[in-house]
Amino acid sequence: MKLKAYAKVNPHLKITGVREDGYHLLDISYLAIDLHDSLTLSKVKGKGITVASSAPIKVEENLCYRAARALKEASRSPKGVHIELRKNIPIGAGLGGGSSDAAATLVGLNQLWETDLPRRELVHLGKELGADVPFFLFGGYCKGGGTGVQIEPARNRFHGRTLLIVDPPFSLSTPQVYRNYDDLKKEGKVFDGGKNDLQKAALKLKPKLKDYLHLLERNSAIEGEMISGSGSALFGFVKKSWKKGKRELRATLSYGLEKEGLRGEIFTAKPVECGQEIVHSKHK
Repeated sequence: MKLKAYAKVNPHLKITGVREDGYHLLDISYLAIDLHDSLTLSKVKGKGITVASSAPIKVEENLCYRAARALKEASRSPKGVHIELRKNIPIGAGLGGGSSDAAATLVGLNQLWETDLPRRELVHLGKELGADVPFFLFGGYCKGGGTGVQIEPARNRFHGRTLLIVDPPFSLSTPQVYRNYDDLKKEGKVFDGGKNDLQKAALKLKPKLKDYLHLLERNSAIEGEMISGSGSALFGFVKKSWKKGKRELRATLSYGLEKEGLRGEIFTAKPVECGQEIVHSKHK
């Protein structure tokens, strides 16, 4: 079975409080986009789980492996699987690649192993793997509450829009960004975080991000520029008035990066209505 595991951006992220255990409460939105990782799930003899990944992550820490283990334990399946993961979504960029891979593994193995767990049980398993995983079991455009795992599908007001994403050559630690946010609050620096309350905390952690943000802000073809999640990737929506193609837009931004002495990858993407897609299956 082959699957696409789609990325996400967060057009809206507000912190509404902090629980006693330190977890932050969120008012957040998620938008699935067609930038994707590729997974291949293959049946094997026996009940073992193996993973081959292009990402430099230990197997036991790989979210695909952890998702497969969680599904096996919940369903008591006697079957095994070999998972091949090809990464295209940047790691540590706030685009949800690891969480999407986990959700795709749950969905794919639920069919491959014929465990037939309902989505609510997959969501329950997903919550234990990461806060973004439940969203990818819905996809499209959703609003989230609590720690981000209370997912409610919503009308996709971004349908048909083109996004431009810039991924700097560095990642950010999500826990550290949240700690920076807490420090700013403790210092009495109450601020309007715009559409993403974590943005100023991320910029404090990595001031170089400002250069990338300013580059997007100065681009007349882009609107709504911001970081995704806790960063480090930034994105904006291509204005509907932009009449040229994606190639010209990417070339303009590439020139801007070079002129400012900045490095980074540039992606264009479109919203999708699912969190993952099975593109080939011959398991029956």
